[in-house]
Amino acid sequence: MRWSKINPRLIAQITIFVVLAYVVAHYDEILPYKWETYQSPEGRFAAKFPATPVVSSESTEGPAANVFAHTVSATPNRETAFAVAWSDVERSGRSDDELLDDVRDGALKHVHGNLIEEKRMRVQGHPARELRVEVRGEALLICRMILIENRLYQLIFSSRRLREDRRSVQKFFDSFRAM
Repeated sequence: MRWSKINPRLIAQITIFVVLAYVVAHYDEILPYKWETYQSPEGRFAAKFPATPVVSSESTEGPAANVFAHTVSATPNRETAFAVAWSDVERSGRSDDELLDDVRDGALKHVHGNLIEEKRMRVQGHPARELRVEVRGEALLICRMILIENRLYQLIFSSRRLREDRRSVQKFFDSFRAM
């Protein structure tokens, strides 16, 4: 069959079919997120989430004692999740840096992750760290830890595809406000 004899209408139909197939296959990635502000009086923070957040609490064993952690998370699609976790921590004489080091090390061990990058920073005048972690070669975690007195906040973005949506991660991290 010669290209000059192909029906233009058939080409248009095939193109439309290919585009629709792509949209259906990547539906979650194409649609923009519907950002919602969540305020937690108990957690003393507010943040914007890219989907309706879900609240949970659990007790976990920490290096020095059991830790009661609270989490607010949103999963806008099958590939990504955004969360704010907070807990009150025992300093046990540790400096801010020592405490954040311990939390980093515990988190890496817990998820069997490799630290790709770490940034020391201040968020709203408080000591903070931002970690980029590859988990078993299958997932990417970006975690911003903020220490405000004895309360530790962890803002977490996770992606199953080892890639990040930089604008959404930045919007999520920038939206966090301690109250």
